[in-house]
Amino acid sequence: MSERLEQFLQSSDPADVTSAALEVSLAHDPNDIPHLIEALTDPMEDRRWGAVYALGFARSDDQVIDAFIKVLVNRRETPRVRGQAAELLGNFEKRKAVQPLIECSTDESASVRFWCVFALAGHRHDRHPKVRRAVVRALKARLDDGALPGRFGMDWTVGLEALAMLKTKDPEYPATRAFRETILRCLSDPAGNPDLWQWSFEYWEEVQLPGIRELFDKAVLTILNAGSDVYGFGRRQLQPED
Repeated sequence: MSERLEQFLQSSDPADVTSAALEVSLAHDPNDIPHLIEALTDPMEDRRWGAVYALGFARSDDQVIDAFIKVLVNRRETPRVRGQAAELLGNFEKRKAVQPLIECSTDESASVRFWCVFALAGHRHDRHPKVRRAVVRALKARLDDGALPGRFGMDWTVGLEALAMLKTKDPEYPATRAFRETILRCLSDPAGNPDLWQWSFEYWEEVQLPGIRELFDKAVLTILNAGSDVYGFGRRQLQPED
């Protein structure tokens, strides 16, 4: 067992556990996988979270995918750990994760819903029409979800994330139009739409319209002239999720 993995498994200090998890993730050592999977049931939340994070950079084999799905559907697990599992399942884009992600996209935890929505976007273009339709239905069901995902999500609502994940390259697709119009509304009047700024800042470049860069630059200047920080503007006071 490597020194970095031993530190991750033995340390009782949350900061040391997190730091070791980052080092383990960078090693990409397949020999670490069984130990990391075992750590998913550790009593310490930071170690369970770190194990998910480190496994996310391992080989995307069935063993890892199955372990992530088990974490995601475990309602006794914390939203932080379940949300991390959902996010990384999105990176793997394995079809066996689609149904668990759909089911957990209606979870009572806004953080879990948020990251399931994020992960489902990778299956929007699955070659099986049935899968595509199921994913689109799940994303549309979250469009009116106005919940904020707690400090383990992002600074916008589940519904805004669903809208971003639903858009397509078709400019006339309803979700694409709504996405574009919402971004434009924020960039045209950032002071009047502070709750949309962080989301718009993340996704504005995906609006395929002439002059969008100039509009964004003007919005940035408006925020700066008002004495606000562009990166912090509209950012809510982060609170832990119950």
